[in-house]
Amino acid sequence: MSTKIKNKKDSVKKLRANSSSSSTVGKDQQNRASTELKLERDLYATKLTRLGTLLMSQMKKQWRLTRGIGDNFDVLKLSGDVLVEALKEMMTKKYENELSHECHLVNLERRVSQLSYALNKLTLKCAAYKNGLSDIVCSDNLTYIKDKIMTLQIIAGENYHQIDANNPCLNPRVEFAIEGVTTRVDDHAERILENQQKLNLIPPCEKMKGSTHMRDIQQDVKIFLMKELNITRSSGNDWRLLAQLMGLDCKLIDDWSKMELSNPSGHVMNEWMKDNNDATVQALFSFLISPVMRCTALCRVLSDFYEVL
Repeated sequence: MSTKIKNKKDSVKKLRANSSSSSTVGKDQQNRASTELKLERDLYATKLTRLGTLLMSQMKKQWRLTRGIGDNFDVLKLSGDVLVEALKEMMTKKYENELSHECHLVNLERRVSQLSYALNKLTLKCAAYKNGLSDIVCSDNLTYIKDKIMTLQIIAGENYHQIDANNPCLNPRVEFAIEGVTTRVDDHAERILENQQKLNLIPPCEKMKGSTHMRDIQQDVKIFLMKELNITRSSGNDWRLLAQLMGLDCKLIDDWSKMELSNPSGHVMNEWMKDNNDATVQALFSFLISPVMRCTALCRVLSDFYEVL
């Protein structure tokens, strides 16, 4: 009997020990889970604080004040809607900045093209000055020297607009002036000069606005441009490339090429001007001076008549 009682006491002791140890294990697991949860919560709060601070720093002060957010704000107390709105605002701002950068690059490319054209024009003038001065030094004919001096004055822009294009006595001087600028480096330049002489392309006393619509462009200038663009060139910088830059349909361009039109550039101009308020002289100049076209001589004629630079 005493042995049974003793065994029961031992069993009770073991049960108590086991329950005590299991209770200890359960508390340890609870403590560990509580610690991990606290760490995750602190990490989330830290990330949220960094994100909210970054978003709020990108927002203007007026934007924050209209939403009741002062300088010393607690990010954790901000609502989710405010953070989402700030995130959308920042993404929109980033997109607008990317667009502004792209526009800036386009403007830089256009400016580089304009400067290249201006440099080419100055180089031709410099060559004309050197050739004219050399001719003056080597000549003993007083009349010829006077004509050369007048030519250099015309190239320099002095008394340029006092020349009467209808006076046959003064036409040779105009021819010499244009010849001095281009220096007749090739047959194409000579043909351009011949076209200029036939059309009497003498610049006006006051340049017209570059915003002039193409339907109102000076008639002789328009004829000169079309005559030059109608010539098919192996380099491709003719009416076909101009039509592509203007955004005309490629199939329409191919059809015109197959038809062998006598004035394809006229069709290009008419199609471009149709229901297009942006078809201005300035826009045409931008196409002609672009790196792919590089029609320097045509750009020079436009710049002599219109404010396009």
